[in-house]
Amino acid sequence: MPVPYGMIIDTGRPELVLAVVAALLLLSLLCAGGARVGFRRVPVPVAAE
Repeated sequence: MPVPYGMIIDTGRPELVLAVVAALLLLSLLCAGGARVGFRRVPVPVAAE
């Protein structure tokens, strides 16, 4: 991610770096929460050998 952040700074919009970081953190929290909810499955019995 340093390259896109550098590109944002080079275009003269350094304040957008914090907004992009905040958006990515929020997105990662939403993805992590969705993965935790979607992980609940009913165990399938397997025949023993």
